[in-house]
Amino acid sequence: MISWSTIILLIFALLPFYFARNPEREYQMDWDDEGNFVQNVKTHSLNWENFKWYWTDGEIYFVYEPISLTFKALVRKFLGSSAPVNYDVNIFLHSINVLLSKVLTVQVFKSIFINNKAWWEENGGDVDIFVNVGVFLFSVHPLRAEAVGWLSCQPYLLATAFAMGSLLLYLKKWVRCSQVLYTMSVLSKTIMVPLPAVLVLFDVFGKRRKKKRPLTFGVIIGRSFRSVWKNLLYFSIGTLVGVKTVRANSFGSSTSNLTAFQGGLKFLHTIFFYFSKTTLPTRISGFYPLVEEDYRSFNWEVFIGCTFSLCVLVVLMLMLFAFAGKNSSRFLILFGGIYGACIAPTLVTQHGWPMVGGNRYSYLPSALLAGGWVAVIALETKQANPGVRWKLNTRPILLGLLVLLGAYFSVGLQAQLKVWGSNVDFWRQNVGLYDRAKGDIGEMLHCNLARALIRKGETDEAFQVMRQGVSRRGGGGGDSTYGGRFALSTIYFSIAVGFKAEGEMSYGVEAYQESLLHNPDNVMSLVNLGNAFVEMGKTDEAMLYFRRALEGEGAQDPQVWYSTANCWARMGEGGKAVEGYKIALEKLGEDGNERVKAMIERQIAKFA
Repeated sequence: MISWSTIILLIFALLPFYFARNPEREYQMDWDDEGNFVQNVKTHSLNWENFKWYWTDGEIYFVYEPISLTFKALVRKFLGSSAPVNYDVNIFLHSINVLLSKVLTVQVFKSIFINNKAWWEENGGDVDIFVNVGVFLFSVHPLRAEAVGWLSCQPYLLATAFAMGSLLLYLKKWVRCSQVLYTMSVLSKTIMVPLPAVLVLFDVFGKRRKKKRPLTFGVIIGRSFRSVWKNLLYFSIGTLVGVKTVRANSFGSSTSNLTAFQGGLKFLHTIFFYFSKTTLPTRISGFYPLVEEDYRSFNWEVFIGCTFSLCVLVVLMLMLFAFAGKNSSRFLILFGGIYGACIAPTLVTQHGWPMVGGNRYSYLPSALLAGGWVAVIALETKQANPGVRWKLNTRPILLGLLVLLGAYFSVGLQAQLKVWGSNVDFWRQNVGLYDRAKGDIGEMLHCNLARALIRKGETDEAFQVMRQGVSRRGGGGGDSTYGGRFALSTIYFSIAVGFKAEGEMSYGVEAYQESLLHNPDNVMSLVNLGNAFVEMGKTDEAMLYFRRALEGEGAQDPQVWYSTANCWARMGEGGKAVEGYKIALEKLGEDGNERVKAMIERQIAKFA
């Protein structure tokens, strides 16, 4: 039965999300929302064909998550397809995770700390209060803004609910049900694959045993092997889903090409960055500011950051083990291991986005850690001050500080949620935060802000932002990509289309030229640039681009021939125009669009 304290916890934990709710919210069209919700027609209707696709070939952005796809289709069918609806769904999933975080943390305390009923009678109330406060801090921390506010993070929330449910049932020894929920978690988001390692940690450090033995190295190894054997089915399920996802991802984002030493530097620097954003959550962004080039050559910022983070980690561990009791030490080892197990796999991705920005990768371990850390600190404070009257002194001070911290977090969370709800605000914040971002990263940030501004009709500012991005170019040339899918040539192309639609032809021409700089063989950019020059009356310049398009793959494209023929017609070259129209008609073939064929035939008849 849910206690009143838990109900109050949920209410206060969710209030910031509802205050930030905007009924006119839109999808992040410069981000993954477009592919996940708007263009993903397979989730627009729930039928057998689509359902079969979810579970066989269903891959969106090179990930395999059939349960999440099914969930999206169900939400669309029964609740609607708007962005505010999916935001409400994210809040609902987050509330489930907040509740599970509370229940699971208390269950861990029962497994580790309770040696007898007297202990729980004395400390149980304090555990409940401080776990509530810790879970509240987890819920309203500004780093939750991405996981809840970015609609494409819905699979992370869904998978976390299944994962924490699986852990809870495992601790209660309902193993078969736990295995089912674990399977559902990895089929919702593959990032939950490492969960069996967490089960091993629970078996080694998180269980009371009748025969108490010191945790020597041999004991730890023996318990670990027995736990792995017992949980072999979990590992098998995770491996199968992981292999499927790796195969899907091999066609998209590549793995990191850093050396082991460079990867270690990146890990330490990331830990330092995460500590700073957890303790002082200001200047939060959806982008990771450190690019791989920082680790391939000596960089003072990286060196200082890595050295400092390593020192912080060592000092923290020494302090914790110096002052923590035996039970608390086991708790800290357990939850530190959980965090590492959940986070480590994300470090092998190409750009290494773990723990930073909106913190979606660390959503699960943060949910597991929050209540436990606060409760352990409170209990250790109580045990270290046996002469202090607990109810009149230590507890009110701790609670007061934590409540003030929660209020501070809540204000920051609301501000971040509003940023995640607006394309322009989101990209404007990223551009402002990462002025140091160099090369393709900085250029892409400016380009996406320009696209968002165009949709608001602010074309002059959009052009200035685009030019600022160009001035930040690192190497230039070639088909630059970011994250395996953000081709800058494509982004500039969409900017140009936006300018053209707004009637800003000169701006559009420059954007098309930037697109060609990144990919000189982009046929659509060549054709559209040619068409833009035709509209401006510059037919000679237009023909140069049409001829370039016809030299490559464009020679097989009826649209290229049709546009070239139109240009010849504007130049008064009737014979060449007719020849071009006929080739376009031939390329369309028998299965071509009848309306387009009729239009081309009318053009031919004009010059006959």
